[in-house]
Amino acid sequence: MKALQEAKKLSIVLAKEFPYERAYLFGSVLKKGRFTRHSDIDIVIKDLDETLFLKAYAFLLGKSNFPVDLKPWELLDEHARKKVEGEGVVLDGEG
Repeated sequence: MKALQEAKKLSIVLAKEFPYERAYLFGSVLKKGRFTRHSDIDIVIKDLDETLFLKAYAFLLGKSNFPVDLKPWELLDEHARKKVEGEGVVLDGEG
């Protein structure tokens, strides 16, 4: 699954450039047969300085061969946070 490998690669380069507590991968990339050419890689990032968010987002878009949707943890409602924690995969930023 190329998108899943891409997401792991992105977490490594992101961790080298930007300080954050945790990143989660979620959405169709984790569901077999659900990721299509119209899909994007969904990542939630926790405790990234808000002044760096747009820079980090642009950085990921420039590094990825797939569309990326980066969301800040702090702006998610409680339901979305529980869904990400329950269904998402922690991207550790290590190769």
